[in-house]
Amino acid sequence: MAKAAMVGSLWLLGFLVLALIMSPATAFLCAEAEALLSPCLTYLQGRSDNITEPCCLGAHVLNERVASKVDQMLLCNCFKIVAPAIGVQVDRVEQVSKRCSIGDGIRRIPNGPDCN
Repeated sequence: MAKAAMVGSLWLLGFLVLALIMSPATAFLCAEAEALLSPCLTYLQGRSDNITEPCCLGAHVLNERVASKVDQMLLCNCFKIVAPAIGVQVDRVEQVSKRCSIGDGIRRIPNGPDCN
């Protein structure tokens, strides 16, 4: 229980840092992404091999939310900053897309240094 609270606190801390260094629109999208993907956190960090139904639901909603090119770039930049800070393994983000049957994957998750 204490471990879960600490992980949740780290996740929140990462997004609070983002709110300080990014534009309001980016901070909002990052906070929304955090909320939608929070059921996926143990999988994304490699602490579980199970992807839950709430995780897939959140991933689908997030994918729909980032339909515009601007939102895709904002989400990409969010992941580039937050994911390493909280121990998210980027290859596992791709696996969430595949295992949750999200067509081409969650839009604009970084797979390189450029989010443009």
